Amino acid sequence: MMRNSQKFQGFYKSQLQQNQNKPEQQKKSQGPLVVEAKLALHEPDWSAEQVVLNCKIFDFLDVGDVLQIQAVEGDSPPLLHQVTQNTLSNKLVAHISVERSLCTHFSLKYQCTVKIQKVQRESVIAEMVHLTLKDQFFSRGDIWLLKLSLIHQCLIKGLPRHHGKIRVHVDTITIKGQETMCGIIDDTTHFVFRSHSAQIFWVVQLSKEMWEFGCDGRLNIERCIDSMSDILRVWNSIGVTHSLNVIIFSRHFLSQQFHSEMRLIEEQEQQHLLMLKKEEQQENENKKENENENGNNNNHTTCFADQYTINPNVDINKTNSDGESFLSILSKNGDDEALELLL
Repeated sequence: MMRNSQKFQGFYKSQLQQNQNKPEQQKKSQGPLVVEAKLALHEPDWSAEQVVLNCKIFDFLDVGDVLQIQAVEGDSPPLLHQVTQNTLSNKLVAHISVERSLCTHFSLKYQCTVKIQKVQRESVIAEMVHLTLKDQFFSRGDIWLLKLSLIHQCLIKGLPRHHGKIRVHVDTITIKGQETMCGIIDDTTHFVFRSHSAQIFWVVQLSKEMWEFGCDGRLNIERCIDSMSDILRVWNSIGVTHSLNVIIFSRHFLSQQFHSEMRLIEEQEQQHLLMLKKEEQQENENKKENENENGNNNNHTTCFADQYTINPNVDINKTNSDGESFLSILSKNGDDEALELLL
């Protein structure tokens, strides 16, 4: 029992020493908590990264770490940046360099002193993001692809984001119920998409109440027109390009007499259409009969010429024993008896 207790005490002391040494090792790996440095500026042609750090000074950073950059003097909002492979550079002589357009957006001046510190990722995850789009069409599939591309990315309020042909503008970013300038997008972030180029339909009914006076002494139709003009003024001030269609309609209750008259008119129209159809059918039948008669006459003459060969020297005025001529026999008895006279 004594040996077991001594072994347990020795194991406990070794674990205690390891736990005491761990914070020192973590501090060495994490580096300093806050780094102050002079700010340099660069153009997008020099580097596509918005923030570039000197890899010799910030060697303790890993890809995916989130940095907070803020000016020591002034009330400029903090800038968040997620470390990527291109963030750490050997070409940079200064400690830190920020893109010029981003410096103007955050009121950061050249060669000003900024403090750079590593923050926990969970503390800067955005709860809600409002994105606006203009002069382009978005489908549900495009919205889904845009969400996937923004996950684990850092968004900045007031700056556009591009994903292929999709272009959106970041309006607001909310972290823990407060609006901020930057935020990291996570799977739990809620997106709100608003369109500045929507197709809107206003349906206005001109009812009896529209011509009555309201509490302020104006007609209700005047109040409706004034509210429309106020909305259009707000749209102009925001700079939206909505497509507006105003549909004006009214209702009227018809009497039973009117319904009966309309039914009579419909019946008369149907009868008239039936008469026109019958006339067309009769005309078509008459045309077919005339065409058939003409075809029979032509066939008769051709058959008559094919069956018999008449001597051209025969006299047509020749008569038979009864004194009847060719023409009289042809008119009375037909072709066969008349031809017997000529053959």
